[in-house]
Amino acid sequence: MKVFAVQDYIKALKGAGPQITYNIVERARMDPNLDWEDRKKIVDAAYPEPY
Repeated sequence: MKVFAVQDYIKALKGAGPQITYNIVERARMDPNLDWEDRKKIVDAAYPEPY
């Protein structure tokens, strides 16, 4: 099984629509190789806070 890094998830989020973004975040959530901080980085990239 291929191991994905945080950068791979963030790269996949570029230009993704809402459903693909959701799927990427869910996959990251289930990835046993990521810790809580890594998952937070992915969620922050997927759903940036408006300023």
